[in-house]
Amino acid sequence: MKGFTKDGKFRPTGNKSKSSLKKSDIRNKGEFKDEFGRPTVFNPADNEYNHKQRKLEMHGIPNVATVIEYPKMKGKDDSVFYDGSIASRKADDGTIFLVDAVGEVDLHNLTDETYYIGDLNDKKLYKLQDEGKVELRSNNWFEVTEQSITGELGVESEPLESYDSAISNLDEMVNDHNKENDKKSDVKRSKQSLDERNALLQKLKTNGEELNGTLDIDFIQDNGHGWIKVPKLLVKGLQLNDEISEYSYKDSEFAYLEEDSDMPKLLKVLKDGDIPYSLNEIMVDGESPIRDYNRFK
Repeated sequence: MKGFTKDGKFRPTGNKSKSSLKKSDIRNKGEFKDEFGRPTVFNPADNEYNHKQRKLEMHGIPNVATVIEYPKMKGKDDSVFYDGSIASRKADDGTIFLVDAVGEVDLHNLTDETYYIGDLNDKKLYKLQDEGKVELRSNNWFEVTEQSITGELGVESEPLESYDSAISNLDEMVNDHNKENDKKSDVKRSKQSLDERNALLQKLKTNGEELNGTLDIDFIQDNGHGWIKVPKLLVKGLQLNDEISEYSYKDSEFAYLEEDSDMPKLLKVLKDGDIPYSLNEIMVDGESPIRDYNRFK
């Protein structure tokens, strides 16, 4: 959380160890007691949890929304009220993101009064602090850390003062991580698709040279429109499936690419790949049966 200087400014300091009270150097005039009246040194929670075990447990469940391990207490947003493991979430690639309250809590009672920890919340604690009755010399804060599937530590958040900001930051870091991985996957798929297209073009070019011929394509036209007839496997192999419009048709074996938009896409790929082709024009009286085929999409 926040380390307070005399002028009240936030200073994140201290070791980023699992949170425990700084039991030495407690110089309280009065007492802090828990809700049962027992003396306490303001250890708000004993929520230590083995990170390795948490990581193993998280990898055993599907990718879900944030898993809250320590629910927020009513009226207590400040990290001084929390200790240890707070929440966790698994990204799409299995990376685990953890929220922990880290550092140390050092709370001093400057009065002769007794304060019950269970009765304190953000509002009351800040009021006592403003009145000079309590001094919070705290080096405790929330932190979000990334652990890869191999256990290596990755991205680490800035110190976060409140419970809500820690959970929000957790979700933001996981979402950003997923988006970045999606971009990398898109680039990888795009390169793979381009490699597959080039391989097919090279195969067509080699076959054409061996046969000393060209790729013959039927160009079917009726009294209103026209389509080229090509194998569906060729359209797929040239990575054009997603680019073909609803105005083209297909049957079990062939695609019929309409002349205005889809035909030029395929012919351009062939031209760019130096694949010689010829169009064999076929005229149909009336309307072509192609119009009754299934739409390509």
